Amino acid sequence: MYKTILLFSLFVLLVSCLPKIGTTIISKQNALSENDYVLVIEESDFFNNDGIKIGTIKSTDKGFSSNCNYDDIIENFKKICKQNGANILNIIEHQLPDQWSSCHRVEAIMCKVPDYKAHEKQIEWSKDRKLTWNDFKGKPINRTDFTAAGAESNCGFGFQSNAVRVFGKVKMKVVNTFDCNSSWVLPENKKSNELLEHEQLHFDLSQIYARQLRKKLAYSKLNLFNFTTESNKIFDDIFFLYKERQNLYDTETNHGINNAAQKKWKKNIETELDELETYSVN
Repeated sequence: MYKTILLFSLFVLLVSCLPKIGTTIISKQNALSENDYVLVIEESDFFNNDGIKIGTIKSTDKGFSSNCNYDDIIENFKKICKQNGANILNIIEHQLPDQWSSCHRVEAIMCKVPDYKAHEKQIEWSKDRKLTWNDFKGKPINRTDFTAAGAESNCGFGFQSNAVRVFGKVKMKVVNTFDCNSSWVLPENKKSNELLEHEQLHFDLSQIYARQLRKKLAYSKLNLFNFTTESNKIFDDIFFLYKERQNLYDTETNHGINNAAQKKWKKNIETELDELETYSVN
């Protein structure tokens, strides 16, 4: 069984700026590889550091220039984390653009923990990061409502616009995430690899439609004056098809119990992901 989460936020910035980035390192660790993961914990989320504090990092700006939206700053922060061996980036302050600066200004703590997955609340889809039962951190509210399902994945896709200019193409970012705290599994099903694969394919199916959304947005003629109406329409059309497909998947596989149907769906989903590989990133 699946449950949908919609992610939609929009930030309109006519200009942005290149920030200064300063670091204070107190316990440098061995550098991570480029492929290692750095978990970002937002300012509003609780974080209990069960590892080593490596230091702090901060972006500042005193004027108006270019290229300093939140996503760009976080990507730069992640690179510095990897250089210093940190796998956690804990945001402690985030100032939005204002009359003093067109930049996002961010301050964060860098940490190295034994297992970053223990701190995850949301997981962004990756072909190298498969779900485990430990990612299902929620509890069923009323088990009698879910007699046909032994687990539930709360996943979905949406989009953001971080930079809109009067002239030129609108920059869009599509994200596809799995919500750990509202996804659950019954304790007696945690040894079922077949059910886990069924839930993973719910997430993979969401990724197909996230890629379709990227494709549609890439070919759309969005600008400052029409992007809200047009992008919402594109999203609504794709999301309608996505909901129908998720429901069909559960129906035809009987929530993963029908092994033959499950294998057929797995093959089809893998094929569709390959066909849309061009749109795997923003």
